Amino acid sequence: MCSFGVAAPVVSYVWLTHAGAPIFLVAPSCLLIAAGAALRLARFNVSPKNSKYFCGVPTTLAAGILAMFALLVRNPATMWWLSLLVGMLAILMVSTFPYANLTRVLRLPPWLWLGVVAGVVLIDAP
Repeated sequence: MCSFGVAAPVVSYVWLTHAGAPIFLVAPSCLLIAAGAALRLARFNVSPKNSKYFCGVPTTLAAGILAMFALLVRNPATMWWLSLLVGMLAILMVSTFPYANLTRVLRLPPWLWLGVVAGVVLIDAP
């Protein structure tokens, strides 16, 4: 819980507030990430297991996405909507939508990964 459920929102809070995002958007979003990680951990212990799909975004994946954004995005003009994205990620963590397992995602065609890289580059474009 501490490595992904507490560290990720703390890093996101520091990253977004130092970059100029409004604190009234950042603080609730980061609290939602911590609460979502706790709820997801509690639900994981009592839910039936399915090896093909995850129920909700895994906490480790959410922390990885937050870390990737913290390392790659430096444009202060985009920080207000990134704080909303953090809140949306917290809601997706506790959702009941099925998400494909990582082994199924890695089987995607290589040209699709170029779109992901292009999206990351365009987010940080001046």
